[in-house]
Amino acid sequence: MMDLITQLAWGPTGWGDELAAGTLLTVSLALATLPFGLAIGLLVALAKTSGEKSLQTAANIHFPDIGHTKPCGHCEEDARDQVGQ
Repeated sequence: MMDLITQLAWGPTGWGDELAAGTLLTVSLALATLPFGLAIGLLVALAKTSGEKSLQTAANIHFPDIGHTKPCGHCEEDARDQVGQ
C-alpha cells in the first residue's frame, strides 16, 4: 500500500503531477470542444425539424435517427398505440 502512495506522489519519484496534468488537459479539451458539439447539434436539429426537404434529407443522411437494432416489442406496442388499434 505504501508503494502505491509513493507512486502517486508529486515530483520526480511519483506520477501524481503527470496524472494531474493529463486530467487538466482532458478537461480543457472537453470544455474547448463543447461549444462546437452544441452548435453542430443545434444546426442538425434545426435542419431535421425544418420544412425544407433538402435540409431534412441532408441532416438524415449524415445523422440518421438511432433506434433499436432488434425488435424489442415495446416499439410495436408504441406504434399500435399511436395508430389507435
